[in-house]
Amino acid sequence: MLLAKIEGRVAASAGSACHATEADAPVHLSHVLAAMGIPVEWGMGTLRLSVGRYSTDAEIDEAAEVITREVKALLV
Repeated sequence: MLLAKIEGRVAASAGSACHATEADAPVHLSHVLAAMGIPVEWGMGTLRLSVGRYSTDAEIDEAAEVITREVKALLV
């Protein structure tokens, strides 16, 4: 639900980067999160956020604001 709300405003996805090219593949718990002992129900709710070489602090701050605002809206 959160990904749908932030789509087009924040570079985010579900799942791990190593499976990002598998468009039709189901989302699985990242092996990194599993190794860290993260429970599946938590791990399946994670977001992978992407920044680039030219991403600015202001863009990152805006992304954090967008995510925070949309999470709060979903909790109401």
